[in-house]
Amino acid sequence: MSKARANGADYLYSLLTSYEDAPAGTAVPEGMYYNAAYSGHMIAMPQPLYGDDVEYADGADTSMDAVAKDLVNFMAWTAEPALEERKRTGVAVMIFLVLLSRPVFWGYALYLGRCEKD
Repeated sequence: MSKARANGADYLYSLLTSYEDAPAGTAVPEGMYYNAAYSGHMIAMPQPLYGDDVEYADGADTSMDAVAKDLVNFMAWTAEPALEERKRTGVAVMIFLVLLSRPVFWGYALYLGRCEKD
């Protein structure tokens, strides 16, 4: 889901953290829950995170925002496990192209110099 939508990770974070009580006068049907981030504001998925559900041995933050951020980052990583490798390859290609551009330019200038003398 984090890859299926534009800004999917941001959408997932908003979806996970936007459960709240419905405004006064808003009827919430049975089996539905109010979520400000969801279109129509009614969603059938109950609130999955409450914060402070987990306790980490290293004392990491277990607030709902921190847990939602960790979960969304994990989901984004699982959606594209090769992303880091592609980024490394892209950087290597860019460095190669920058280094290659100078000899190509010199060769082109040398060729033009010979052509202009004729």
